Amino acid sequence: MSGAKTENIVRTLQAFGYSQPGTLINYQTYRVVQDLKEGYGVLIGGYSYKKVTKILGIKVKTEHSGGHQWLAHGLLERRREVRLYNKSSLLLDTTSESEWYIMCNWGWGNRDEEGYYLGGAFDASKGCVFPDGEASSRADEDLSYEGSENNYQYKLTAITGIRK
Repeated sequence: MSGAKTENIVRTLQAFGYSQPGTLINYQTYRVVQDLKEGYGVLIGGYSYKKVTKILGIKVKTEHSGGHQWLAHGLLERRREVRLYNKSSLLLDTTSESEWYIMCNWGWGNRDEEGYYLGGAFDASKGCVFPDGEASSRADEDLSYEGSENNYQYKLTAITGIRK
């Protein structure tokens, strides 16, 4: 997507004639999975970098950079059966566990990153799981940078409920 602000996307979708332009939320895998199960796309966004400014060891400001929005448009469920046995090898319980993998289209035209990513773990720099800073002049400031390019791990958001 462009350098547009995430907060403006819902308004823009409404201007393009969407009857339900969606709701901007903090990222929650179960909400994204719910829309994808119903056959609707979801816009996901996040930042690759975080800069923390401290004065005298106290955090005073956090800034994020390297933001991106991308389209989630598919879903893969990975299930496994878990069996619990006692010391005598007697089966006590059987449960099922699921992991959701979200199909991401990053919009870069590079098919190497397109594919399924574990919900909430959007590190395009490492590729999919399944294919298909500013200087400071203040001597008492401590600037800490965290993150890596195209690893969207900070301030994850989603726009769910988008309906034409």
